[in-house]
Amino acid sequence: VNILLLGMVLLGIAMMADTPWGLGVALAPFGVWGARFLFLVHKSLWASVIFWGGIAYFQWQVALVVGALFGLTCFIRVARSAY
Repeated sequence: VNILLLGMVLLGIAMMADTPWGLGVALAPFGVWGARFLFLVHKSLWASVIFWGGIAYFQWQVALVVGALFGLTCFIRVARSAY
């Protein structure tokens, strides 16, 4: 899968010369890789606390928004399982 995503990055770089949406094609695999990294970090509570603590140290506004969204998704998940 990673080889295909790398090929998609290279294809997107080539597409940027001809089409306006080549940048989106080139950056899409980074969204997949970023999501995998976040899922890996959030398997452990301590790893997620250290990770978000580091993010908060450098960019506290981003950490605040992402933390609020994470809390909202946890709240929705708990509310759905209650019914």
